[in-house]
Amino acid sequence: MKKYIYLLLTCLIGFSSCEKYLDLPPKNTIVTESLPEIKSVMSAYLFNLTSINGQNIRFNGSKIGFPLHRNLLVDCCLYGDDFDMSVFMKSVYGSRYYGSEYYAAVNWKSEGFADRTWREFYATIGYLNEVVTSLDGLTDQSSAEFKQVRAEAIVFRSYCIFKLLQLFSPYENDKLGIPLVLNPQIIIGGKRLTQTEIYKQIIDDLTTVLDYKMEATDWNVFYSKPIVNLLLSKVYWYKAGSGAKENDDWSKAAQYSAELVNNFDLISRSTDYKAMYNPRYAGIFKNDKLSLLSIFSKKSKKSNLAAPFGTKPSNRQHASEDLYQLYDADDIRLSAFFGSNMTVTKWNYGYFVREYAHMFRIADAFLVNAEANFRIGNTDQAKLVLEQFKQSRIPSFTTYSGNDLLNEILNERRKEFCYEFEYRWIDMKRLGLSVTRLGKAEDSNELIEYKLEADDYRYALPIPVYSELKYNNIIQNPDWN
Repeated sequence: MKKYIYLLLTCLIGFSSCEKYLDLPPKNTIVTESLPEIKSVMSAYLFNLTSINGQNIRFNGSKIGFPLHRNLLVDCCLYGDDFDMSVFMKSVYGSRYYGSEYYAAVNWKSEGFADRTWREFYATIGYLNEVVTSLDGLTDQSSAEFKQVRAEAIVFRSYCIFKLLQLFSPYENDKLGIPLVLNPQIIIGGKRLTQTEIYKQIIDDLTTVLDYKMEATDWNVFYSKPIVNLLLSKVYWYKAGSGAKENDDWSKAAQYSAELVNNFDLISRSTDYKAMYNPRYAGIFKNDKLSLLSIFSKKSKKSNLAAPFGTKPSNRQHASEDLYQLYDADDIRLSAFFGSNMTVTKWNYGYFVREYAHMFRIADAFLVNAEANFRIGNTDQAKLVLEQFKQSRIPSFTTYSGNDLLNEILNERRKEFCYEFEYRWIDMKRLGLSVTRLGKAEDSNELIEYKLEADDYRYALPIPVYSELKYNNIIQNPDWN
């Protein structure tokens, strides 16, 4: 049977200040029967990431867009503990554009967060299933171009599966993984697999493309050897404390992250941060010292460019005091991430770049490596990597002389990745943190206390009723009924 992906394409543009991509002529229907046609399907998705004209790809009747956007970013920030939630609604940009979401998220019960994330990541997985299955049906699978396209689809599909597992699976319950159907005719559906089964799929796929005897080309976005190594290190790092944990997880995390620690440099100037968090050009940027992949887009999920981070001290969001107090006075991140009175200045949006994401951060490799080495008893190596990292961020820092090396590594994670998508929320989940914070009550202006326990059921987002449970008889996460 022929398989179809319907593409609503206007024009496919080149990118400023970045690699030039394959020129793909506009088409209405692509029948995925040959390698050039399959590559066109993948090219269309890659072009769509920075398109001026919004979400212009349809698959199985649904629009397909890049799932890492500002709505997801804000939801993750609201779920983490790095915002001062008691003043979030004082910002006109927060209250006007994210007011309703605030009241759902302040108590970690946002059904909108769960529903959007579920639909958008699974839609992308469905699209990529079509690409991979069509490729695997070809007779000739020996060419470098075949591997180039297949690796591209596999890496981002694996990333999306991993994010869904992190967000929706109870961390220590192996039985409650996520549904996963790789049949391209089905976007959402199927029984819940175990975490062990999901991790096996991810790891098998990533190690297969890592073994390809080829390097990424300018056409590739999500595929490169460093990206695959970092993603594998993160998979083992998160798996190591999960219900699917195995004895060699931490050593594998150390092994794969070392490939980047040994071959990449860290940024050491505040201006490097500021340039990357105040982008001027839409496009795809790769192999920067900050991240292996940055995607700057003209699309926007919100009509106001500044929402919810504001444009000046009077309407910006505020950092939680416990986060802010972690930074040394000469830490280069202070001026890059914050303004006066602990206001958050890390994210800046403008007319030409309305959405952006830094993926596969170099810093993540260093901090995963430091933690993994500590967990397997290589404390000298863990200390060495931590010191290298801190020296790049704090000019006055020389050596670590404290007696809580693991906590120091975890604090660096929090300082480095504050307000960046799911980083802090996932750290809270895997570490089993108990969080208490003040936030507004929905029916009054009163500040009340909200608490998340260490083993709280809300650490696993609810399986969406209308996107999934209504049509598929699977088990809901505990206590969400």
